[in-house]
Amino acid sequence: MSKEFWDNYHETCEKWVNPDPFLEEFKEDLPAGKAIDLGSSDGANSIYLAQNGWSVVAVDFSSVAIDHLKEESKMKSLPIKTICSSFENLDLGKEKFNLILIGYIHLEEQPRIDFFQLVRSLLEENGAVVYLGCNWESNPKGYDRRFLSPTEFQSYFKDFELIKSASRLDDFNFGKEYECQAFMNILKKK
Repeated sequence: MSKEFWDNYHETCEKWVNPDPFLEEFKEDLPAGKAIDLGSSDGANSIYLAQNGWSVVAVDFSSVAIDHLKEESKMKSLPIKTICSSFENLDLGKEKFNLILIGYIHLEEQPRIDFFQLVRSLLEENGAVVYLGCNWESNPKGYDRRFLSPTEFQSYFKDFELIKSASRLDDFNFGKEYECQAFMNILKKK
């Protein structure tokens, strides 16, 4: 989906103000450190991490979403670094992170391969990858193949250990036709 699509979405839809319930549920499994939220959207997850002691970099290619996050983090006095960029153009130099949060990313196969290579390059030794996704197999009519199943996601990280996994039925406030099995995987390098 294009930058224009997501800018329009963030201009016209209600802001996401609550963090993903999976983050709250597994907060104890994620000791604070340095995090990057890839595909941060309006930043509810970034704000939650910052409020819980994380140093956070939030990345999204929607300038509208990043502006919402900047406004919210300023209001709450949270030092969240925001970057408006596509993954293909993201340049963080040699910066590394203890936690890489990936939330509901929609990518075709080749960009997905490149994206996961970027994720690997940004991860500190002993760092964790948290993937929040919507299992397309649970609702093939409502979701397309740009979403992954838990097994497909893990196939990109075969040399990582699955630390936690959870799922829930969710329609993300879009209605029954978009209901899917949302899932979270926490992986660490073996």
